[in-house]
Amino acid sequence: MIDNGYGHGIGSTAVGTQHGASTQRFKKSFDVGIAFGRGISASDMRRLEEYFDHPVTEKDFRDRAIYLISSRTGLRTSEIAHLKWSDEIRTPEGGSAFVYRKKGGKQGFTAPGEQALQAVRDYHTKMGIASDWFFLSLPNRALEGRRTRITDRSLSRIVHGWGEALQIETMRPRLNTHTGEPTRALHLHGLRHTVLQKVFETMGSVGVQKVGGHSSPSTAAKFYLRPFVDASAVLQWGAHG
Repeated sequence: MIDNGYGHGIGSTAVGTQHGASTQRFKKSFDVGIAFGRGISASDMRRLEEYFDHPVTEKDFRDRAIYLISSRTGLRTSEIAHLKWSDEIRTPEGGSAFVYRKKGGKQGFTAPGEQALQAVRDYHTKMGIASDWFFLSLPNRALEGRRTRITDRSLSRIVHGWGEALQIETMRPRLNTHTGEPTRALHLHGLRHTVLQKVFETMGSVGVQKVGGHSSPSTAAKFYLRPFVDASAVLQWGAHG
């Protein structure tokens, strides 16, 4: 047991109360993922960015567009699968935003940015695709080579494949919907957590509410607020502090 400097070990510590001393035991091991939700690290996000840098095949172009849309919007799996060009609206600044159906059926708005939208255009142009849907299946032999709108399950498999290829796992496990076992396999909701945590750090809970499509800032804070704050930059006590 390691002494924490106060006469107690890290494994357990006595906590005094006004009614006397009671003993409270802390867990000896900690899951770092609890502090960061079900997202992935910034370094793993950079690896994904590089992974899609040089697309060649139809799958490459499509996966690059899927990654850029998901990493710039934080949309849920079903929301990405149902994105359509006909739902585009122009912003006052001249950019593009899209209407989509949120969880629960309400209307939401998302602004992916020009880089992500250009990736979708490149995917359609390179493959000669003329479709209102952003993302389609690969040509299906059973359907005489036709493509169909991508399904939620297909999107999940695609993102899972990225994690396997790059050995990227989420920081906190979730339960596999089929087996019930905990897994850290990469999934689209993991990217959503990563995106919204970053938005929270720079734009606060209102920014997360708008980007994530939540009903209130308190909901956003509940799931994306880290349990600590690094205040070292402002807590300086030296001559130059």
